[in-house]
Amino acid sequence: MSDLFDRLTASLMVVGTYLAFLVGVLMLVIALVPARNVMLELSPGRLRVGWGLLISMILLFIAGYLAQIVVSLQRPYGPDTLVAVVLLFGAWFVLLVCRLARTTVRHVTRLGVLEVENLTDALMGVGNRRFFERRFHAEVVRAKRYGNPLSVLLFDIDHFRQINETYGHEGGDRALRAIGAILRDAIRTPDLVAR
Repeated sequence: MSDLFDRLTASLMVVGTYLAFLVGVLMLVIALVPARNVMLELSPGRLRVGWGLLISMILLFIAGYLAQIVVSLQRPYGPDTLVAVVLLFGAWFVLLVCRLARTTVRHVTRLGVLEVENLTDALMGVGNRRFFERRFHAEVVRAKRYGNPLSVLLFDIDHFRQINETYGHEGGDRALRAIGAILRDAIRTPDLVAR
């Protein structure tokens, strides 16, 4: 009876070890998805190349797992449970890092969008007052430091109220969008427009 129990325990251990290998492979395959998504969201450059290398490493790990399974199948005493457990935790670590990186990229992207929305007049597509105040202060400091002149051009749209009364707020909004487009197209790269 004890011999049967020992053989059953050993068999379960072997099955559990192979299962750990397969779960590790599955985790690494799943980790490829967020890693690829992060890489595709990045602009071409060193960071994107780094994520490409990480994906290559994950593929190499998958090949290593599969090779370990093949080697274990050829051993008379079966797979090494300790190796399987270490590899399983390694795969879990890779999956966790890739998912956290993907979530972080999403949050950083969202923050960037919110910052742009926070500093942009949605109607005209130009900087808003908050944007102007930040940049104007920085430009004054820079002009003083380098002894350069600084120009500010202010203008008012005459009789804009009549546009709203005649054409409604939608007409006024179209006029403001058109003015914003004209101003954005007319300025030089270092200049800024704000409402």
